[in-house]
Amino acid sequence: MDVRNVQQTGNMFYLYLPTSWCRKHGIDRNSKLSISVNSDGTLSVFPEVKKKKEKEIKLSVDEQDQDIINKIIVACYIAPASSFKIMLKHGIDSARLLDQKKLLNVELVEFDGKNITCESSISVSDPQSLLRTMLTKIKNMISIMLSPHEPELLERYEEEIDRSMLLIEKSSLSLLSFSEQSHLKATDVHFISLLAKSFERITDHLQFLARKTEEKEFLQNILDIVNDIRKVLDEVFFTQQGAPAASSARKARNADNSEKAQHDVALSSRLVPVIRKVREITLGEAAKRSASGGKAPSMLYCHREIITSSLDRIMEVLLDWAVLRMVEER
Repeated sequence: MDVRNVQQTGNMFYLYLPTSWCRKHGIDRNSKLSISVNSDGTLSVFPEVKKKKEKEIKLSVDEQDQDIINKIIVACYIAPASSFKIMLKHGIDSARLLDQKKLLNVELVEFDGKNITCESSISVSDPQSLLRTMLTKIKNMISIMLSPHEPELLERYEEEIDRSMLLIEKSSLSLLSFSEQSHLKATDVHFISLLAKSFERITDHLQFLARKTEEKEFLQNILDIVNDIRKVLDEVFFTQQGAPAASSARKARNADNSEKAQHDVALSSRLVPVIRKVREITLGEAAKRSASGGKAPSMLYCHREIITSSLDRIMEVLLDWAVLRMVEER
């Protein structure tokens, strides 16, 4: 950390900006900076946000495998570009390509002979809000599974959750690729992306448990855990983003101490109980496997095992994130 002396002229306090930082962002005597007062009393200084030149992607692809072409389209879609054009050497079966699950969520992609284009890709800049929306959709999806429902409704929710995952990836790549003003740190973006991938994996396997009466208890346990995770995210990880700034040095110190205490409490009274819940479900599934007497596991068991292992991964990510926050705030 670079420590600098505070200068004073009359009632005004100031300090010099690092020369290397100014050179990197093209700061001169005519530049304007944005200053944000954070809830913990610290200041964030942002260079003037300049309109970036819109980027376009143009690819020539000599490939006929529909699955590979689908992956290329999705990769172009989540990239931080305003448009893309994929020129195929061979013709494609557009109906078959559109039928693939991932592509259903890319509304702006057009097919014209051997060309695949997207002229105005969606701009998103807040993966935090997108993750909140994703969790709400997962909670709604499980609630629907616990009651009589139409299969089409479940499919619609699954598609929307996939779409949320794509938008989180797109948003994360954009924030990490460019020096944009954001209330999120690069580490926050990283952890949000990891969480979204695990939640999307859970959704892919939850749908196989629908309409299975014997799975209701398991589904209710998963719904309770998703609710708990959402509360932990809102009360611990997302609280300091956009919170009102402290108005005095005393409030700033109190806010600083409060943040440290908050993350200490997060480990002991908020996060650890959820980890225990996930552990209990995992051990319960392992006990069922042992009680089967060595029989080959059913497909339903395999889906439950993947769901519980994904929840374990989510707990690891949240724990890593909480510990990193504690280190940063000390």
